[in-house]
Amino acid sequence: MKSILDIGQCDHDHGLLTKLATKANANITRAYTAADAFEKLSSQPFDLVWVNRMLDSDNSYGIEIIKDIKNDPKLGSTPVMLVSNFPEAQADAQKVGALAGFGKDGLSAPDTLAKVVAALTGNSHK
Repeated sequence: MKSILDIGQCDHDHGLLTKLATKANANITRAYTAADAFEKLSSQPFDLVWVNRMLDSDNSYGIEIIKDIKNDPKLGSTPVMLVSNFPEAQADAQKVGALAGFGKDGLSAPDTLAKVVAALTGNSHK
């Protein structure tokens, strides 16, 4: 089974994302902060990382986590998606190496599930 690391979501949104992960036949692990995320990323491999635009725990910017993941020699090849409804935030995330992500408004959309499955199977494109 594939695995997803979900970073920075509130309880409600993490629950919704867990349902999406289940539909994609993936397990989900939660990280609250950047430090928590990097501890988990260093201890086990993940097939995909979801990063909230602004982390619920401290309002830090998810794009900074994406940059750090993509600039890390050991983690840089890990697929990352930004979770945000804002097109400009999605564009910024893709500029630093993220795959095309999705917004919380589109969690139940068939194309969102297709994006996630593609990312998990290595068939996605920036």
